Amino acid sequence: MAITNILYYIPQDDDDSKVMNTFVIQKSTDEVRLADIETHFPVQGRYHFRFQFKYRGVLVWLDLSNRLGKLPQTDGAIIVKALRLGWGPKAQPEKPAHIIRTAKSEMPRDEGAKLVNDIFGGFDQPTQPAVQRPQASDLDALFGN
Repeated sequence: MAITNILYYIPQDDDDSKVMNTFVIQKSTDEVRLADIETHFPVQGRYHFRFQFKYRGVLVWLDLSNRLGKLPQTDGAIIVKALRLGWGPKAQPEKPAHIIRTAKSEMPRDEGAKLVNDIFGGFDQPTQPAVQRPQASDLDALFGN
């Protein structure tokens, strides 16, 4: 059976990001999902998980909401920044969504789509319906001009 070491740190605990904590999930690295991280995370509390990824040579943190999607990896490892939301028991997970967000919202939309494509090899993205703008003749007919 395959085993994956998940590397993590919790900034609120003053963990050093250069000296990671670890826990094990009994799956191959490519099979581990956000839902597995949420289920097996060893520290009590409610957390938001960010995943490290190297994009164009720069390390970035990705926020994921698709609990069943493939996780980003850095040099073959899953590296997690666990942000504590509270000390209470884990909340029941929400229904999986299929949205991927980056830690910074300043990224242009087309650059974000390229990032998703680079990370996950692309997937069908819903297209937005075309907006039909009224023509001048339609407005004339509507308002009687």
